[in-house]
Amino acid sequence: MKVRDIILTNSGDTSSFNSLIDSGFVLHHYPMIEIFHQELRPFSLDQYDFYVFTSKNGVDSFFNAPFIKVQYEKKISTICLGEKTAKKIREFGVVPSFISTSNYSKDLSKELLKIDLLKNKKVLLVQGNLASDLLYNNLKNICNVERVNSYSTLIQENLNNDLNSLIENMNSISIFSSPSSFEGFEKFYDISKTNIVSIGKTTTNYIKSKGFNPIITSKNQSFESLSKEIINYFNLDIINI
Repeated sequence: MKVRDIILTNSGDTSSFNSLIDSGFVLHHYPMIEIFHQELRPFSLDQYDFYVFTSKNGVDSFFNAPFIKVQYEKKISTICLGEKTAKKIREFGVVPSFISTSNYSKDLSKELLKIDLLKNKKVLLVQGNLASDLLYNNLKNICNVERVNSYSTLIQENLNNDLNSLIENMNSISIFSSPSSFEGFEKFYDISKTNIVSIGKTTTNYIKSKGFNPIITSKNQSFESLSKEIINYFNLDIINI
């Protein structure tokens, strides 16, 4: 197989993509976004019946807040969007009360409505500043919900010459795990010169709204699953780069 360059645009760790290296790809990490923890107004964990988390970043920023750390002796009931979020919350010694089977916010509210878990409950929805109001608005029909943004996403605002050279070679695959990472990429680089891969429907829909089409949209929203799909896709020789 011809060695192909894979451009990772996500923030944070890239070890979940290691299987691509074993398959002959060369990984290049150029994050298009940065995550910053927000300072939260202190409150008692007893104030809410349930806490809803939709991402690993939300979990990490929330539980690392100093006023939260000193309340670890208090039991907290949590609801997690998908297994990735649940796995992260377990790292803080918290057992999730409910984990959605889907990784999409619209499905989480539907699942919660079916089991009637939040009726007449006071709920805190923990998200990032760029998250839409979809889940919040849906939860308002189920429970007494408030929203807090525990982290902010800053989109990259500079062109990287090394990354630009990779793209100009027209022999690359660029992986996007969020609309914001694609937004930062599109500002400075020629999207038409790289093959686009998306982690899920939300990101793909955003990419399509900008006039581009991913060659792969991962069925499961995890880096490991996406890596397997890339390997399978190119082993089938559907396209040649």
